[in-house]
Amino acid sequence: DGYANVRVGAAYLAYLRGKLSQDGHPEDAWALAAYNWGLKNVRGVLAGGQGWDGLPKKQQQYVTDILNLAGSIGE
Repeated sequence: DGYANVRVGAAYLAYLRGKLSQDGHPEDAWALAAYNWGLKNVRGVLAGGQGWDGLPKKQQQYVTDILNLAGSIGE
C-alpha cells in the first residue's frame, strides 16, 4: 500500500528529525542522511566533530539529490 508506506516513511523522518534536533542538529539534511544511512552512523559522525565532510560521498549525494528534488516541486 503506497499510501501507508509514505505515511510510515514520513513518520520515521519526523522521528529522526526530533532525535537529531535534541542533539542540536535540527537541519533537514541531517535527518535525510540518517534516513538513508542510519541514525547511529550519523550520530557517530557528529559526535566525532567531523560535520558534513564526515559523511561518505554517497550519503552526501543522496541528501543533495533529495533536497534538490524537493526544491523543484511546484516550479
